[in-house]
Amino acid sequence: MLYLEHCGLQEFPSALAGMGLTDLSLVGNNISVVPDNLSDSSMYVMLDRNPLDRIPDSFESLEQLNYLTVQYTNISTLPHWLQAEDVSLNFRASGTPYCRNLPADSPEAAFAWCATDDYSNGIFPLAKRDRERAIHAAS
Repeated sequence: MLYLEHCGLQEFPSALAGMGLTDLSLVGNNISVVPDNLSDSSMYVMLDRNPLDRIPDSFESLEQLNYLTVQYTNISTLPHWLQAEDVSLNFRASGTPYCRNLPADSPEAAFAWCATDDYSNGIFPLAKRDRERAIHAAS
């Protein structure tokens, strides 16, 4: 498990590809390309709020992958293997060009959770932590 959220990363750290991480969150960085060699053990991959414009085709071979988020990225199309019929994958794409181009009541929009904002600012949203710190400091 590794969360590198809001760290200002400019590119995907190459060392992460072979680490065998089950959970990986790179939310809120400036990563535009995800490599094709992500570990097969990856189950949860969160890439929200990065300037990504595609999901690697190699993600199709990630047999353990069951949660993928690309909210508020530049994703406008999905790879052929990632379709609404794939009920085994929890997929989130709200705030993307892909979702903006879909009818709100379409099966594709429901599959991609286009109408929701769940955790789009990371597993540990900084704004929430800042509010908690302010409350503790005031007491």
